[in-house]
Amino acid sequence: MFLSTDRLFKEMNEMAAESLEIVNSRFIGLSETQINWKPEPKKWSIAECLSHIAVSHELYLARVAEVLETPVENNGKLVFRPSITGSIFLKTINPESAVKIPNPAIFNPAESPFTRRVFEDFLSAHQKYVDLLNRSGDYELNDNKIISPVSSLMKFSLGEVLILLAYHEKRHVLQALKVLEHPHFPV
Repeated sequence: MFLSTDRLFKEMNEMAAESLEIVNSRFIGLSETQINWKPEPKKWSIAECLSHIAVSHELYLARVAEVLETPVENNGKLVFRPSITGSIFLKTINPESAVKIPNPAIFNPAESPFTRRVFEDFLSAHQKYVDLLNRSGDYELNDNKIISPVSSLMKFSLGEVLILLAYHEKRHVLQALKVLEHPHFPV
């Protein structure tokens, strides 16, 4: 998978905007009872999905911030190419993938029940991601390596992290949307 850097930024910005639109148009007006409702005890509520996104974003963005203190500057490369490992991981986390991935405990949502503050946490993490995305053109997407919060053995390029966070956010926003559309969702 090769992507022009322009296409990568365009597609990730569009995906982030789509996720934000769903949250703003479908979830923001819900009550605390509704955002905490679960279709089954072991399934996540809307609030848990949003909290999980915020927790994951914050952990990855902290790692990115460390690397960007002394970044490899953009050297004019116009193409981004994920590693083999990165490509496999991105395919599994793609919002269109049916593969279920176990959630590492480090990314667990905060304890429920949630208040409406979960929206502030999500929106803050989302905005930090968009800000990073918008300034990442200054950095080399292939050569800036981010250590995963899950394991120091896993490293992703900055470009892979930008895609990973957009895919991950969209995947869980769509998961939350399924909760909202569940036939027994409280009205």
